[in-house]
This record gives sequence, structure tokens and C-alpha cells, in this order.
Amino acid sequence: MDNIKKLKEIGLKKVSDETHIEQKYLQYMVDCDFEKLNRINTLGFVKILSRAYEVDLSAWSEAFEEYWAQTHKDDEDKGLFIVVDDKKQSRKLLIFILIVILIATVSFLFALFENKINLDNYINQSETSFEQSSIAVQLKMKLREQQKMKIKQKL
Repeated sequence: MDNIKKLKEIGLKKVSDETHIEQKYLQYMVDCDFEKLNRINTLGFVKILSRAYEVDLSAWSEAFEEYWAQTHKDDEDKGLFIVVDDKKQSRKLLIFILIVILIATVSFLFALFENKINLDNYINQSETSFEQSSIAVQLKMKLREQQKMKIKQKL
């Protein structure tokens, strides 16, 4: 129990500033005024103080737990239960549903506009433009040759 007194030696204001535990709760702990302390918060405070100041507060914790067991027997039935919803599972389901809807929408739109979206036209146009560009290159080369021939003939 003397280990908790070390906090008073350090200074409750300094401990409060460093651990963010309110000074009044530190004072309650040093004075062993268990009645004013909340069980869950106090156990958390003990862990924080033990870790931050390397103080063994196990004797103090045992005294606090003993006090709590004697004075709050009726409160155990009124415990706070927190139901944790597994959001990971629901997120996976939501993502799956969204993907299915997206695929169905794209399929429907493609089927609806299939006649207007004819990929063969685009492929043929690109091939035609390529062929036309190669023909244009060949024509340019022939024109240059013809011009060279005319120049040679004039000389």
C-alpha cells in the first residue's frame, strides 16, 4: 500500500499532467477513498500508473477489489453489457452486394445498347486508318521518286 504514496511524493499535479488522470481521482487513490472511485476506471488507472512509474500497485489493487466485492455485491447483477456488432462481416456482405449490382448494371446496359455499341466498327476503322496511312506513305515515296526522276531528266 505504500507504493501508492510514491505518487504523492512525485506530485499529483505532475502525475495528472503526464497520465491525463484527473487529480481528484489520484487523490482518492492515495487516500484509499475507495467509495468515490469507479471500478472499471480505477483498474485502468492502476495499469497506467504501474506502467508509467514502474510502481507495484498489486497490494492496493487487492484492497480495492476486496472493498468492491464487499460493498457492491448487489451491483453485479446490474452489470453493463456491451454488445459488439461484427462490422467486418456486414462490410463484406455490403461490398459483395455492391459488386453484384455493378456487374448486373453493366451487363444490362451493354445488352440494351449492344446494337449502338458495335466494337467491330471501331476495330475495322482503326485497321482501315492504319492501312490508309501506310498507303499514304507509299504514295509519298512514289511522288518523291517521280520528282527525282523528273529532275534527272531535266539535267
